[in-house]
Parts: sequence; structure tokens; C-alpha cells
Amino acid sequence: DNPAGQDIETGSGIFCGGGTLATIKNNIISSSEKFGVYHRSGGTTDCMYNDLCLNGIANFFNVTIGSGNIYDHPDFINNFLFADLTSQLGTVSTIFVRNTSIYEAGNNIEYDNDGIMREIIFIDTEKILFTPALPSISEANKFIYYWGAKTDPAEDFHLKQDSPCIDAGDPTDSYSDEPLPNGGVINIGAYGGTTEATTSPVVDSDGDGLPDSLENTTCTDPFDADTDDDGIPDGVEDGNQNGDFDPGETHPCKIDTDGDGLQDGTELGYTLGDIGPDTDLNKFQSDLDPTSTTDALDPDSDGDRIRDGVEDANHNGRFDEGETNPGIYTPNADISVEKSADIPKPYIGDNVVFTITVTNNGPNDATSVQVTDQLPAGLTYVADDSDGAYASGTGKWDVGNLADGDTSTLEITTTVDQAGRFTNMAIRTESSPLDANEGNDSDDTVVNTGGKAMPWLLLLLGD
Repeated sequence: DNPAGQDIETGSGIFCGGGTLATIKNNIISSSEKFGVYHRSGGTTDCMYNDLCLNGIANFFNVTIGSGNIYDHPDFINNFLFADLTSQLGTVSTIFVRNTSIYEAGNNIEYDNDGIMREIIFIDTEKILFTPALPSISEANKFIYYWGAKTDPAEDFHLKQDSPCIDAGDPTDSYSDEPLPNGGVINIGAYGGTTEATTSPVVDSDGDGLPDSLENTTCTDPFDADTDDDGIPDGVEDGNQNGDFDPGETHPCKIDTDGDGLQDGTELGYTLGDIGPDTDLNKFQSDLDPTSTTDALDPDSDGDRIRDGVEDANHNGRFDEGETNPGIYTPNADISVEKSADIPKPYIGDNVVFTITVTNNGPNDATSVQVTDQLPAGLTYVADDSDGAYASGTGKWDVGNLADGDTSTLEITTTVDQAGRFTNMAIRTESSPLDANEGNDSDDTVVNTGGKAMPWLLLLLGD
């Protein structure tokens, strides 16, 4: 800030003398008596980058480039040049290039005090490249918050929230220090690329509550308010709208967050009247009874060890006939059956002992447990250790009561009557209360039988 200079050198905000090689970056240059930045003939500047120049006293310029400034086409990038409204009308402009200077410029915004977006004024320039970022804008206050006397405590040169300088800089420059949302492009002006940069306007194309700039970095679709089509808007599922899947939130990219077989929206009572136009009706399952809901973050809402999607077998959110209620604890006992044989490859006449193990995996005690093991043809019953609980004729074994976690075992001794491949299966046929897991209700074992070898063959084989 140099309002009282007596000559060009002392009256300019920044003066680059002959032989100077400097980088002018992230500066606010305002209210200078002469030029904002003056490059003296023979002086060179490596870069003018992200500067804010608010000057333009009558017949002077924000940036003046004298002859002979030819240092490898120095960059002139991301600058906002504004001729102060307090200036008189006249030859005031933003950049003045004279004689044989060579300068390259891009992504700059010029604004003159007469409301005209001017081209760079130059005389006999060999080469000048300039790319205006935006067309003329008639009101200067669309760019920055305030400009005025340095003594004014309200002075603030940060960009306004709707300034066209936001996200208008060189797209190859780093914007990582700018606070979110930063639009993914550096701002033009003195605070561009810094922690003081004005945040980008929040754009939420699909109206889901998540800004596009955030959705572009996550799994959600910025143009689809319900990415996973579970009926719940993405911004509702990402409750704190930070782009992360946090505890207590359903996943905006997974239609069934807890993996229980029921959609999140169905579990939470969403119906056709609750969803938006982005929800795919070919995927969404409306809750047919929204008065009863389940926990979309707990695959077993009622804690009965039966998954919600197993209890609500048709996955429609309603407690239908033949189903158990996933929202009300259902007493049940998961009975599992395992089967094994002591000799998998017996000979005719050998005895084979089959072992059946029955376990109550809970959560409740079980009563009236019955397992059936009907011996196949080729195996003849010899004995068992059940003390009469196993009936060889029917194959039924009355196991009786099993407390949660208890196990009962039965051994059945048989004789091999003929050669062949025999499969012997044991299966749970009765128990109380409900056994909702039928996948472990049965087990089988296979024996392959054959005739005994002749004595001379056994000797040859070393048996």
C-alpha cells in the first residue's frame, strides 16, 4: 500500500527494477499512488501468481510492463486486477505492455472502473497471450467483500461467496490447502490456494443434501438422490453428510446395510409415498406395514438369533401368515445333527459303528427332540447304546430334552451284508420350540464296501 509516492519507483505498490528476478504471489496491492506493479525496463519477473491488485489512479495502470522484460515468457496467472471505483475515468486500465515486452498470461480476471472488461493495452508487443476467464460484469462488488481506506476496520479483500473468481484459476494448480468445499479448482486472487480461500458455492444437483463436490469423491452419485435405491435419500443415510459411513448410519451405496436380506428402506418403514423420483421402482421394496419396523443396522432386531430376512421370508416388511415376526422375540432352538462312521471302507462281514451327535445351539432349551436314522439295505442293525431310545425298525431316536448348549450322542453298530456304496443319513424330525435353521438339521456319511481279498492276494499286497 503506497498512497503517497513521489515518483514511479516510490509511488508504485511493487517496483521491479532493472535486473530484478522476482516471484510476486498471493499479495493484495491496493491504493497505490502510481502503478500497482511497475516493471522497469530491463527488469524481469519470474511469476505474478494469485495476486489481487486494486489500483488505477487516473492515467495509471494496475500492472505496467516496460520494454525488455523477456525472461522466458514469465507466467501471469490467477490474478484479479481491478481499477478502484474511486479512480477518475480516463486511460485507467489493468495491464499496460509497452514496446517489445513479451508476457504470457492466463486465467486472470480484469475489471475496469468504467465497467468494461478491457483487453490488455500494448504498444509494439512482439508476443502477448491472454485468456480472459469471464466476460464483463458491471458490478465490482460481485468480486470481493470490501475495498476502501486502509484505516477502515471493515476492509476485507476475501472473495464473496458468489464471486466469479472462485474455482476460476489454473486447473493444474494445487487447491489442496483451500477449505472444503473447494470445487476442485484453485481460486483466483490473493487467497487462492491458501487456507483463507473462500469456499466454493455448494452445488447439490440431485437435492439429496450432499454437495456434488463431496459426492464426486465417494461412492454416491451426485445426480441420483438415492444411489442404492433403498428409498432413503443419500443425505439422510449419510446423516452427518461427511462422505464417510459412520456408526449409526445406513450405507448410501448398499441397499441392505446389515446384510439380513431386508432393504434398509423396508426395515425403516419407507413406502411408495416416501420415496423420490430417483428411486428405481424395479429395485425398491415398499414396506407393506410401516407401523412395524426393524433395525436396519442389526440383522437380528429382536435378538432371537434368527435373521430378520429369515423371519420376514418374503421381505415385504409385513408379518405374514407362516412367518415369525422379526420385531418380536421368537423362542427357538437350533438343533444340529452330525454323522460319522468308524470304518469308511469296510469288507463284507465287518462291523461298522455309526456315531450320531445332536447339539442344541440355542438360544432356548429344546424339548421332544427326535432324530431319524433309517439304515440302508446292505447294512444290518446289530446294537446301539441308547438304552431303548432308538428303534431300529423305524430308525427313530427319541433324544428327549436338550438344554441350550447340550449335546447327545448315539452309536449304532451294523454289519456289512453286501458290497456296494451306501449312504447313511441322520435327520432331525421333531423338536420344540421352532428350529429356524434347517441347514444343519441333517448329515450323512458314505461307506464303500467290498469282498475280502484271497489269502495269497493279501500276502502279495502286504495286507
